[in-house]
This record gives sequence, structure tokens and C-alpha cells, in this order.
Amino acid sequence: MHTLLALNAQRRVREKHAIRVRITEHERTTVHGKQAILQSLLTGGLWAMSAVGLWYGGKKVYEAVVGEHGAGKSTLVTLLLRLYEPSQGLILLDGREMTTLDVTWMRAQMGAVTQDLTLFKASIYDNIAMGLVVLRDLGGRNTGQVEERVINAAQRADVHEFIMSLPDGYNTRVGENGAIKLSTQQRQRIALARALIREPKLLMLDEVALSPQELLSRFGGAIGAGSTTMILFTRNVSWMLTLVLVAALPLLLIGETIHTQQQMKVPTGSSLVDGIEAEGAVEVHTNEALRNRQAVVMLGLELSWCSSFETLLQRPLCRLRHKAQLEAVARGFCAVVMVAACALACWLSGVLVHYGDATFRELVHSLLVVTISALSLGIPVAWLSGTDGALQAGSAICTLRDAANAATTANGLAPPPSCESSSEGEQDPIPQSPALRGSVTLHNIHFAYPTRTNALVLDGLSLHIEAGQTVALCGPTGAGKSTVLELIERFYDLLPAAENGGRILLDGVDTRVLDVAWMRAQISFVGSEPTLFLGTIAENIAYGMAAPPSLEAIVAAAEVAHAHAFISRLPDGYATRVGGELQFSPGQRQRIALARSVLQDPRLLLLDEPTRSLGAECEKIAVQQALDTIVAQRVAARPVGTLWSKLMEPTFCKVDNN
Repeated sequence: MHTLLALNAQRRVREKHAIRVRITEHERTTVHGKQAILQSLLTGGLWAMSAVGLWYGGKKVYEAVVGEHGAGKSTLVTLLLRLYEPSQGLILLDGREMTTLDVTWMRAQMGAVTQDLTLFKASIYDNIAMGLVVLRDLGGRNTGQVEERVINAAQRADVHEFIMSLPDGYNTRVGENGAIKLSTQQRQRIALARALIREPKLLMLDEVALSPQELLSRFGGAIGAGSTTMILFTRNVSWMLTLVLVAALPLLLIGETIHTQQQMKVPTGSSLVDGIEAEGAVEVHTNEALRNRQAVVMLGLELSWCSSFETLLQRPLCRLRHKAQLEAVARGFCAVVMVAACALACWLSGVLVHYGDATFRELVHSLLVVTISALSLGIPVAWLSGTDGALQAGSAICTLRDAANAATTANGLAPPPSCESSSEGEQDPIPQSPALRGSVTLHNIHFAYPTRTNALVLDGLSLHIEAGQTVALCGPTGAGKSTVLELIERFYDLLPAAENGGRILLDGVDTRVLDVAWMRAQISFVGSEPTLFLGTIAENIAYGMAAPPSLEAIVAAAEVAHAHAFISRLPDGYATRVGGELQFSPGQRQRIALARSVLQDPRLLLLDEPTRSLGAECEKIAVQQALDTIVAQRVAARPVGTLWSKLMEPTFCKVDNN
């Protein structure tokens, strides 16, 4: 919107200069005087651009060429640059025929920013400075300080601040693979700076990615100084037809809103069952009957119970029937409005074409604009109806991250341990017995995650850990410490031996020939954020055991992990349910996870920074004491952080540079 000061300035310019705007449309040229521009100023139309342009300096001349696609606007630019020669007619430059002028000299007086602009494979500085090359080649122009002129041109094109915000500034490379990706406006601004650096006498802007008002408010002081500026814009739509079609959008939105609200209120699937359970009906009838099924049969209550259950189902069925009727009305309303809008559009289209107020192409463009706009509004509305399902799916995906940590604690759900070799001719597998010593050897490990095959996380890592030895892996974040533990657990497999991926040996046997379930039963993994499952504390400690352990064994494991004291203080003790209203601190969760590892009695214990997520110092001390007890007679390969104190005199191994 123009300010009062700007409008007064434009009025003074119009009084001083005879404004003439040339409109090219359908191969016809119409000249509009200042009266047409004055009227468009009052309505905020396109021609306000010309008056605003003239206001800068009082001597600038802007030619706005507008028209439909294919009207010849871009062709006009190519003809002025003499990329093509006209088959008929003449093109005069300062009264002289263009064919009599030297092409190189003439193009040096012009600057153009076209639709398909080109940025060369060079730095931004070099791309802008290329505008001076032709002037140097002519030999008669002094280009002066190139760097100063490049920066000045970038400032005039309103791109200097953006360039300086880049890490390499003007040395940032563009126009090639691996270079920085620029938006269309950013590319056009750089191209505009390249055109302005030569101070052209004629500047042509072909379909810039800005509205006329934005163009002149940003670059009005830069373009046209002592030169003629020609701006080309496309007019595509019939505003009368578009206005009628847009008027029908609120009715469509009302119907779609009613439909969406009803759809979101309809319970489906598990939500329907949850609603019935909230009334206590299923718990009173179903659960009671199933728990006492012998008594139900003895008393002959089968038919009576089925009838009662059918009666209970009638309540949600009635609600669903009522909601379905409302949804049908909403859908029908949307369909009627859509058909009525299309019928009105077709009728109005015929009227406009009949009286010559619009062309068939404009009608098609208007219909496409409104249709795409309606679809853009309808997509988010339709999306709202599926947000609940999307949230549930997202939550399920997020839990996949915990699946790896849960693998070592869910061994009880796996098939019986088996050590059969996965391929013939390999070494005999380790026997399934507690005689497993627990030595680990990593030989020439090369590894990259499946999603980033080109980025090696480990490159030639070799490490040997004797049974009974404590090894601490040290290194910066991202060095690959946690990756080593994941490979030992076989969360990922190495590259095939033929590709020099290396080998991981457990007591001298390649882990790839071992049964995964059996191997993981010999290993216990405790991460920085352990997983506690829904259930009681006792069930969480007992997870992963082939046979249910006794409560005494669970308590003994909790005592070793220094978790028994706080568990016994809970109202329900080991029967306290995890995941309810009671929230455990990170240190308490960590000690419960350690108790789970103690109960499993693994041959190999892997600790992934178990104190990293602990905040209070007392919790770190408690977990540290638990680890002192657990690690005493086991192998431990664990990444350590800066807060980890010396434990069991471990052997420190630094992992760096992969």
C-alpha cells in the first residue's frame, strides 16, 4: 500500500512528465496515457509501478510490457539483444537502425535478467564481475576498481547482505554440483547485480520472481538511473471469472469443515472399544464371563450373556448411525455447491466470451487457478481427519529406536538358542554352555551405516579384549564408540569379507556364523537411556530370562545393582507398575536396567555411557557403586565420558578419526 507521501510524489511526477505505458497483448500494442495510470493508482493496479519508477530522480523512464503467455514479451528481449533478426520491420536504437550498429558494443550498453538466467560455475564474485568483461574487451572503457564495483552492484541489487551471510561470502561457488543451492529470487538478484555493474543504458527484466510493487520498493533506487528499464509481466487470469469462483470457496469450506468435524468425532477400531470399556460394560460382562466361564456354562447363561453383549453394542451403533447421517449431509452439501459453482462458472464464461470481456485462454487459466487453490485448501482439511492415526504411527516409528536396546532384554521371547552355522565350510560354532570365555577381537573393521554408505564410521579399526579385561573406549563425539558396541551386538553387519569389511571374533569365532539369539543371550547391553517396559519392576528385571526367576533372585540382583533400597521404600515394592503415575528418576531407571543385566549373568557386559543422562551427583555415585560391583568379574567394553571415574583400572583405548 502506498503512503500519502509517495502518492504526492507520484502526483508531482505525473504533472511534470507525460507518462505513457505500452501494453502488448495478442500481437496488438495499445498506448495508455497518464489518465489510465491515475485510475490504476486509485485501485492499486499494475500501472502504479510506472509512476513509482519515475519518482526516483525524476528522469527515469519505465516501460512495462504485460500480456499472456506466448504474446511475445520474451521474444521482444531476444530481438533487442539481436539474438534473432526480425523478418519484417525495423528496430531503432536512438533513431539508428540496430543492424547498422556493432553487436558487441550494442550489447555492452544493455543489461538483461531473463527467465532462464544462467550462473556460471564460478564464485559469486566472478559471476557479478563477468558483467565488466565485455567493457574491458572493447578497450575504450575504464572499469576502475573491480572489487568496489562488484560490491556496489550487489548493494544496489539488494543481495550484498545475503552474500555476506554465506560462510565464504563472495567466494561462495555457484552453478555446479556440490555448490550452494540458491532460490530463484537469490539467483535473479545476482544476475541483476551482474547487469547493473556495467551501468547499462537499457535494462530488461523478463518475468522476475517479484510483484511490481516489491520490485520497485527494493530496487527502485538501483535500476533506471539514467537508463530505460523495461519490465515484462504476464497477465493470465480473468479477474471477473476468478472473483465469482472464489465467492463459492467459503461455501465449500463450510461443507468440508462439517464433514471433517463429524469424521473426527466418529470412533473407529480400538477407540470404539475403549469407549465401551469406559462405561464398564465389557469389564462387567466379558471379563467376568471369561474368568468364570465354567460357572457360566454350568448355569446355562451363554445365550443370556450374548444377548446382553449385543444390547451393549447397540449404543455405539446408534451413535455411529446418527453421525453417518450428518456426514452424508455434509458430503452432499459439498457436492451440490461444487456442481453449482461449476455451472455458474460455465454460464459466466459464455457471457464473458460473448461480449468480448475475456478470451477462452483466460477462462482456462482462471479455472485452473481456482481449482488448484481449492485443492490446496482441501488437502490440509483432509489431513486433519487423519492426524490421530498419523500421531499413532509416528509414535510407533519412534519406538523403533528402543528396539535395539530391547533386543538384549527380550531374549526370552526368541527361539531356543541354537549354534548352527549359517554357512557350510565355516568354523564350528561355540558350544552352548557357560564355558564361553568372552574374549572379543575386532580385526580391520570398515563400516558405514546403510543410510550413509559413502561415510565410513570406522575405517580399519582393530582391537583385542581378553576375557576378564575391562576396556574403556574414549574419543570425541561421533568417533564411533557406540558403533563398536552395536557391531558386537550385531545390530548391524559388517561388509562382506570380500570387500575387506573386517571381522569380529567372539572367542576366536566370527560372529556372523553364530546364531544371533544365542549370541545375544551371552551379552548384556546397558545404554545411557535404558528401556523400561510396561509392567511391574519385578517383571522388568526378569525380562529376557528363559525361565521365570524367583523373587529371591530378583531381589538379589537388585541388591547388587544398588536398586533394592529405593524399590523397597515404594508402597508396592517390586509389584510397583512402571509407566503409571509413578515416575522414576534417570538414576533409578539405570539401576533397574543394571539389575536386569545382573540377573542375566552375561559373559560380556557392554555399557554405553550409563552416567551420561544422570543429573544429580548422588545418582551418579549410586550408579557408579553399582557398576563397581557388577564389573568385578565380567568383561566390560564401554565408551566413557568426561565424568567417568577410574573403575577397576580399565585399559583405555582412544577412538579417533574413525
